[in-house]
Amino acid sequence: MQSISENLVPHVGNMSLLGGLTDFSEDSLTANCRIQADNVYLLANRLHNTVLIEYMAQTIAAHAKMSELPADATQKAKIGFLLGVKFFKCSAHWLDIGTHFSVTVNQDIRMVTGLAVFDCQVNSDSFEAQARLNVFQPPDVDEFLQELKSA
Repeated sequence: MQSISENLVPHVGNMSLLGGLTDFSEDSLTANCRIQADNVYLLANRLHNTVLIEYMAQTIAAHAKMSELPADATQKAKIGFLLGVKFFKCSAHWLDIGTHFSVTVNQDIRMVTGLAVFDCQVNSDSFEAQARLNVFQPPDVDEFLQELKSA
């Protein structure tokens, strides 16, 4: 299992939610996760199920970086954008601190423009969730953000 660093996801500290990575392929990745007591998304010591979308998005970010390897592994992960979520379902509304689960993302579509679609599954002994995420990772994020500012 590969541990998570800011070289794999563009998050640091308690904003980096993933525990470790397993089962990487060209089209998919599985991350192991545990809801930590210092999770910034906790409400009354529980996590609302919609935060699982962030876990899915971070797993997609890790997949994007892993797909670049063996490119410069010391280079930080690129920023990407979550464009949309479809068909989100979860069998539990609230998740408890300490809950272990896995997040698997399967790339369905990737375009040369940086747009991609992933089917995501979350599995635990106590709940299941799924969603379809549309994401965008521009080839040059700094140039993209500069274009947005000048538009």
